Amino acid sequence: MTEENKVYVNESKFNGVSALTVYGTKERDKVKWIARQFFRDEYGHSPSKVVAEQKEHCINENEWEVMVADHSSGSLKKGREYEV
Repeated sequence: MTEENKVYVNESKFNGVSALTVYGTKERDKVKWIARQFFRDEYGHSPSKVVAEQKEHCINENEWEVMVADHSSGSLKKGREYEV
């Protein structure tokens, strides 16, 4: 896995909405794709809505907050590196 293709996804979940923190890319479309792919891999289906905003005033300019609306239930996954 090259450094260019390495991101970190951390999930927290409340009332059908998950908040993901994604590190390692500058492109909003790629961040949203990563969130969708993460859900497909972890839960077996795609989320219904993905919204990504780059964190402001952050040391790491490649840090994003991603909100994912999902209508499924399930336990949270531990944070991990995720290859794209």
